[in-house]
Amino acid sequence: MPARTAQKMPLTTIVSERRSSARKARDQNERAGQIVAFATDAIISKDRAGLITSWNLGAERLYGYREEEVLRHPISLIVPEDLKGEEWELLQRVLEGEHIEHYETLRQRKDDTIINVSLTLFALRDTVGEIVGAASIAHDTSRRIAAEQELRQSERLHRQILESAAEGIWRIDAELVTDYANPSIAEMLGYTVEEMLGSHLSEFLDEEGMSTARGSIERQSRGINDRMEVSLLCKDGAVLPAQLSVNAVLDDTGEICGNLAIVTDISRQRQTETHLRTTEKFLAGVTESMEEGLLTLDVDGRIATVNHAAKDMLGYEAADLIGRTLCEGLGCGRDGAQRCAGPRCPLMAIHSSLAPVHIDDEVFVRKDGARLPVSIRAEPLGDERGGPAGHIVVFQDISELKTTQQQARRELDELSWIGRLRDAMDEDRLVLAGQPIVSLNSGEVVRQELLVRLRDREGALVMPGEFLPAAERFGLICDLDRWVVSQAARLAAQGKAVNVNLSACSLADAKLADLIEKLLAEAHADPKLITFEITETALTEHLEPASRFTARMATLGCEFALDDFGTGYGAFTYLKTLPIKYLKIDIEFVRDLLDNKASQHLVSATVQLARGFGQKTVAEGVEDAETFERLRELEIDFVQGYYLGHPEVLTLD
Repeated sequence: MPARTAQKMPLTTIVSERRSSARKARDQNERAGQIVAFATDAIISKDRAGLITSWNLGAERLYGYREEEVLRHPISLIVPEDLKGEEWELLQRVLEGEHIEHYETLRQRKDDTIINVSLTLFALRDTVGEIVGAASIAHDTSRRIAAEQELRQSERLHRQILESAAEGIWRIDAELVTDYANPSIAEMLGYTVEEMLGSHLSEFLDEEGMSTARGSIERQSRGINDRMEVSLLCKDGAVLPAQLSVNAVLDDTGEICGNLAIVTDISRQRQTETHLRTTEKFLAGVTESMEEGLLTLDVDGRIATVNHAAKDMLGYEAADLIGRTLCEGLGCGRDGAQRCAGPRCPLMAIHSSLAPVHIDDEVFVRKDGARLPVSIRAEPLGDERGGPAGHIVVFQDISELKTTQQQARRELDELSWIGRLRDAMDEDRLVLAGQPIVSLNSGEVVRQELLVRLRDREGALVMPGEFLPAAERFGLICDLDRWVVSQAARLAAQGKAVNVNLSACSLADAKLADLIEKLLAEAHADPKLITFEITETALTEHLEPASRFTARMATLGCEFALDDFGTGYGAFTYLKTLPIKYLKIDIEFVRDLLDNKASQHLVSATVQLARGFGQKTVAEGVEDAETFERLRELEIDFVQGYYLGHPEVLTLD
């Protein structure tokens, strides 16, 4: 029987099916390409030589490069220099067919930032199964790793605090079995830490002590933290009187799973500083009891904790400072300005140093802007491997010390002026400056107030604020006054009207009147051209000799002005008893005349008072045209100030 021949499929059907399969393949490839292109993770493919052949949007976001910037470039473009060899080894392993998952490594972004990534790598094959390249899927793990490192650092810091604590720290589980003991409690009882771990509480307490402990644990179950005194049994049989501050330990569900005790050997009067629930409260108890300010810095140099004394001294709450560097949080600098946290900043040196740092003289800026002089001690903290873990920074307010030092420096500086002033007078280096006094009616300069200056050996002028306080304190002001009076007599002899300031010391000098009379006679000067300015303070100190002096000078024809009028209460008496011709209104009432109603009333009242006594008024410290015009409205007689003229050095003929 002849074999049955197979039924042949029409050619059109075959072509149609193949086209359909091709379309399906293209659709699948397009969908896969879209998934890859828009995937969140970075998906990269490279050929056997390590050249990039595809680069999705996730890769653009993660590494910062656009696709056209990296295609046909080596994958090492995004690999840190010290990991390029490792990357090449990974590629070779994948090209040999190995599938690698969750490989933790580093990558380098376009801006040179180094990031942590987790890689999955697999081989790419062609249609016949040959490996033609490799692909990688990268997930950014930087945040996770940073969080893990922060957690580990916190755990290390807490453990370091626990292990170095002078107090014994002892924890038992729900079965009263020791599951943690620090070196201090082991030493107290004569055991090693290893010997204590796993030991039941009854091994360290007698029957009475166990009863006390159970009562405390029962109170813990009701949420009552407890403090008790017990006798602990030591390894050698001795009894150790101890005080225990006990806190419940809670598990993740909030249930009590044990108890934590802070143990103090009360036989040596070592009292626990606070009730503790956690090791963080223990640290807070230590730092909050300090009188010195204490800050802790993390490994990045940012403030992690702030104690009570620091908050009081700086005026900040802890939340204002935590997370900032010392420079950011406590703008520092001896000039009081916010200093850039640059490498030369001493506070940045605290963060970078692995050794203790001691700064005797630094300035913090308080929250209210006031400067706080401080001395600083900083000690580095180490982690469990001996690496840096941050710093403890302790600072002390040295305001009182600084005040004492500044006073001492001022006194030394004033003492130095004694010799310098005598030298200046001996070497004829004193200089007179004159500030014009202007009539408001005529606008003309009618007099000049004489002001003394000193020229140093280099020729520079020294202002009176630097040497007059020393002259007054050490009795040289009378010599200066005599010198000014002698120059005033010469100026008066030239027909110039001048005002001379007399100190309290000169008013008490019984020989000054004779000297002035002699100088005027020798210079053939008109006494009426000299007006002596006297302050109320000087009159108060030496009223009787001042009365004799003013009476005698008035007989000669000299005139008197009461300076700084308005600042005291005795001036009205002097107006009746002394030959005062001019009232010089204190600069404080002129400076704010335009805005202060009280100053306006006082100036107006002074004008009326002066007129009643037949006197003239002088307003000093006039700095602008508006004040000048307001004084004109108030009918002041004379004015002086920078608006009308600065003091200028006088040349005597």
